[in-house]
This record gives sequence, C-alpha cells and structure tokens, in this order.
Amino acid sequence: GSCLPHLSAFVGGFLHNGILVAAGDGTAFSHVARGTASGGVYSMCWCPFGAPCQSADNFQVDAGNLTIAGPYLHQHKTCTSSQVCTVSNYLGQALSDDDRLLILDTCGTQFKVQRMPNDAMSTHSDSSGTVVSWGPLRSSAAGGMYRMCWCAATYPCSSYQGFIVDSGTLHLLGPKHYQLQVFAWLGLQF
Repeated sequence: GSCLPHLSAFVGGFLHNGILVAAGDGTAFSHVARGTASGGVYSMCWCPFGAPCQSADNFQVDAGNLTIAGPYLHQHKTCTSSQVCTVSNYLGQALSDDDRLLILDTCGTQFKVQRMPNDAMSTHSDSSGTVVSWGPLRSSAAGGMYRMCWCAATYPCSSYQGFIVDSGTLHLLGPKHYQLQVFAWLGLQF
C-alpha cells in the first residue's frame, strides 16, 4: 500500500475501514474487533486531528508498517472425497504450525461439512503453516465447494466462532450425497 494521494485505499476486513482514533496523548491506537483482512504488510497512514479523515486520500503521512499475520485470501485448493485431504502451498503472512482450518459452508457459522475427518478441523500443519492436513483418515464428505476458514494459534480455536477469516475455497471432488439415481427399465431388475 501507499499513503500517496490517489494510490491509497482502505483495506477490507477492518472495522470502520481500519480508521483508528488515538487514545490518551495520541501515541496509542487500538482495534478491539477481530479483523478478517488478508495476511500481509500494510502501510499505516496518518491523518491529523481536525482534518476530515473520512477518505483514504485524507491519510497522506506514512506512519510505518503494520504486519497482519494470517492467510492470503481467495485461495483455491482441491481434495478428493474418499482420500486423505492435505492442502499444500497454503499461503499467508507469518502463519504458524499451530494455526487451524475449519471447513464450513460459511465462515463463522456452525454449518460444518459433515463426514470430514476430525469434525472438519485441521489437525496438523507443517512448513510454517503452508501444508495443512486433516490427519490420516479419509474424507467421506459430499463433493462440493466449501470455505476454508482460518483461526490463529493465538486465539481459542475450539468452536466455529473462532474461524471467521475466509481464506478461500476448498473444492472437494466427489459425488454430492444422494445425487446418484437408479433408473429401471422394463425387463431389468435391480
């Protein structure tokens, strides 16, 4: 990012477009809500007290960088039902082997993908969080497109509410449950 006019932009995934108001003597800023922004390094741009501070162009002074630990968004990975599911090249900024993925219909909701090993939560990560596995068990989940929902190791990842960062799509190859139909023709028995 940049603080230069016409090159700056608000980053999605932060409460109030990432605008933080200084506390006390103006040396401390805080953001109490969890963000869903992509992992990466962002420019922190400053706007003086009394200025409008409503559009990105109002923040023209470079105040340093902010590193967001987390996955890059919009990733696309594939696994096959009836096989062990391991995702490679899961990319992000400062990922940890203790981070977790939960496969959901929608991140932050309780609608887990049924018949995915370990109740749809990853069990293991390697290579600084870039290789993610659901363990040695094979998935028998229905084929379809699901969301890869991320939770940082520093956050309690014990329920679906910790998995609000939507890092992209897991395409699970295989039939949808109850998709197969049997047709009987005259003279054939099943």
